[in-house]
Amino acid sequence: MPSALSQQKVAASELRDQTLERFGLGGDGADASIERIVALARRTMNAQFACLSATIDDIPIVLIAHGFEIEQPAVASYASATVMRQMSPMVIRSVDATRMRECPSLRKEHINSFIGAPVRDRDGQFSGALSLYYSYRMGIAPESINALREHVRLIEDVLLMRALSIRDGLTQLFNRRYLDQQLRSEMRRAFRQSSALSVVILDVDKFKLYNDAAGHQAGDRILVRLAAELQRHFRRTGDCVCRYGGEEFALILPATDMHNAVQRVDDCRRRFFELDIRHPGLNDRAVSFSAGIATRSGDSLSEDDMLDELLIEADRALYAAKALGRNTVAHYDEHVQSRSLAG
Repeated sequence: MPSALSQQKVAASELRDQTLERFGLGGDGADASIERIVALARRTMNAQFACLSATIDDIPIVLIAHGFEIEQPAVASYASATVMRQMSPMVIRSVDATRMRECPSLRKEHINSFIGAPVRDRDGQFSGALSLYYSYRMGIAPESINALREHVRLIEDVLLMRALSIRDGLTQLFNRRYLDQQLRSEMRRAFRQSSALSVVILDVDKFKLYNDAAGHQAGDRILVRLAAELQRHFRRTGDCVCRYGGEEFALILPATDMHNAVQRVDDCRRRFFELDIRHPGLNDRAVSFSAGIATRSGDSLSEDDMLDELLIEADRALYAAKALGRNTVAHYDEHVQSRSLAG
């Protein structure tokens, strides 16, 4: 039976990986650009140790560290957590009078002082801190805070560029590039945790007719409205809403079995239909969407090529939903191809 400490480390590791991937900083390691900025801050400001931390689900996690070895994943220090909580710079002349003295890694390296500044992204989704640790006691130097802020601005510029590269310009949802990246990550997590993973592909019914009748700008407004409804409805930790392309959207629903996935998606379908947005190409019937769902258990997700299979299964289920008359939800079933479970 894993100890509480080992379970906590696994959870912290998954949060760290999820955070790096969420902001486009995943892959084989942390993003090289931000790694270099953190290393540059440490070197130019003569610090013994530098780190970038972030708060995820109220847990302060070290994402990138430079200077001395710390056991990863590490929980950020009390000082870094305070900077993130207050979102303002902080200088500590001596750690002896703070809770930082309780940190084994800092005691081992004889850390005596600290300076940190908050890091934010454009959308306010990233709440982090760039922190520097020193082996000597330092005074409050305004130029030091200003220099640290310059490095923070560099990190925020990288976060902005990453955000732009993984967002759809019209809906501001994540794009197809991010979908593939995040789905691969969630497949690995479902395999490790032996949990279910559901993938959804949905699109607006008779969207071409709507565009032809109301114009492309009106069609874009429908897509933006649906994107907002999807974001409002799928807000659980790990839920991921993406624009798949054209009038199609995709959802990743971790730890969600077939029954719960169908229930959640069908509830969203019903709520969107009840908005009663008129479809001029269908005698002013309300605009609707149809959805296809594929669900796999964690033990069937060990192969990388399962990513394409999941998307193909969800797409086939979407076609089945269309064949059932649209404005419905269908789930893929490997024995009968697909069937409607929503009605």
